[in-house]
Amino acid sequence: MERMLDAFKTNITPAQAMKLFTAPKDAKRSWPYHYMYLVAISEATGSSADYLVLNNIVLYASPQLRTVLMAKVDQSRTDYLQHAEELAHFAQSAREQLPAQGDAELP
Repeated sequence: MERMLDAFKTNITPAQAMKLFTAPKDAKRSWPYHYMYLVAISEATGSSADYLVLNNIVLYASPQLRTVLMAKVDQSRTDYLQHAEELAHFAQSAREQLPAQGDAELP
């Protein structure tokens, strides 16, 4: 099984990963789904890019949500993926509680 997984594993270059990490979030995608997408990119690079997952969740949110997420980031934490997942779920709940704003305001 392990050999089969290695045979079909996707590898991408750091440059390709940065291009994917800096792409804006698709408004149709939920925040938890976007988090999983970013984790898959991180794993495909083969290096530890976990901090980029957290960075993307915070910095590429809408301006209104970005301010809130930046305030919620705990700089002392080193479990970047867990922290990013928590923020993604928070962003999704904020998105669902403010439906009048729409996805244009809270992607």
